Amino acid sequence: MDTMLINFIFIIIFPLIIYVSLKNQKLSFLVLHRDLFYSIYIFITISILYVLTKNKFFVLIPFSIFILWIIIYESYITATEKINKEGTQIINSLSEKIKLLEQNYAELKGEYDIGYHELVKYTKLFTLAEEINKNVDLDKVGNKFYSTIKEYFGADKIDYVGILVTKKKDVIDHISFSPQDMNLIQIINNTWIEKQNFLGLEGILAEEIYSNIYSYIFIIKHRLSENLLPHLKFFISETKIGFIRSILFREVEELSRVDGLTGLYLRRYFINRLNNEILLATRYNNVFSLIMIDIDFFKKVNDTYGHIVGDFVLKKLAEILLEQVKEQGLCSRWGGEEFLVFVPYQTQQEVVQLAEKIRTTVENYIFQYQDKTIKITISCGISFYPQEGKDITTLVEEADKKLYKAKQSGRNKVVI
Repeated sequence: MDTMLINFIFIIIFPLIIYVSLKNQKLSFLVLHRDLFYSIYIFITISILYVLTKNKFFVLIPFSIFILWIIIYESYITATEKINKEGTQIINSLSEKIKLLEQNYAELKGEYDIGYHELVKYTKLFTLAEEINKNVDLDKVGNKFYSTIKEYFGADKIDYVGILVTKKKDVIDHISFSPQDMNLIQIINNTWIEKQNFLGLEGILAEEIYSNIYSYIFIIKHRLSENLLPHLKFFISETKIGFIRSILFREVEELSRVDGLTGLYLRRYFINRLNNEILLATRYNNVFSLIMIDIDFFKKVNDTYGHIVGDFVLKKLAEILLEQVKEQGLCSRWGGEEFLVFVPYQTQQEVVQLAEKIRTTVENYIFQYQDKTIKITISCGISFYPQEGKDITTLVEEADKKLYKAKQSGRNKVVI
């Protein structure tokens, strides 16, 4: 009975040890060195049973059971290792797929970001182009352009947006669409006068967008990186037509109020301007005067020297008027060889002095055209508001009557 019990105990303990070694990480060394464990355990068990058992045949029973357990255990381990290997392969394969998907995602996200950025750019551009096409007012067009690129690039990236208006080396005007930076404007003006380009000015993008009577140069002071600069140029190129249309409208408007030969205001525009001055004078009790000027014997100049010389004389006379009148008043070409000067706020004596100064300057001026020397004189008639009329028609008629008296009384004089 004792022999059977011992035999039973050894048979039960063997699978228990195997089971525990599989489940407990601390006994995992038994799994790694199981061949040695099998040999020692079987040797000890068989040896003890061989000594204690009278019938030596019974020793084969536990031995056979041990062999059966070993086969089962090895089959389990082999199956487990196979499963683990296949699982590892599956995990590795899935890891590779995940990495590939992550890579594809990153690429697709990059493409998406680029596409989205392009969409935003084109949306803003089309909105801007639509707004520009609705307008022919250059100021409104420029202000819309400035606000759009400021929103697109960031307010801290765009310092100044404007158009420089030039004629050869001269700066005619500076149209600002952003808050004015007078120091920057002065640098831009001086640079143009000296070099007629903006090479070497850091952060300045300058591009001529139109040239006819004057050249219009887009000036943008920015803090953009090299990769963003093409975006800004893209905005300029795609809205260029809208700006040109506004500039053309501006030039047509300019031509409709300024005489192309002399640069003085045209009669129709000047009448509208004078009507506004009448309203101001009436409201604020201001005074003003009109000086009507006519070139004496101008037909003789045309007949003697030709109309080209006649045009030259008209142009030079206009320059003299602008130089003498300056900010004191406004000058217009009233028609043919007649000119009208508007002088506000001055007393009658001051206006007469101005007219006399203009007359004597013209009398003493030598009009030199190529090899031709021309001398001319002018006659002037002056009317005063409100003493001689309270509307433009009456005042112009009064000035014209006095001009006629000047001519009838010998010309080259001022009549009041």
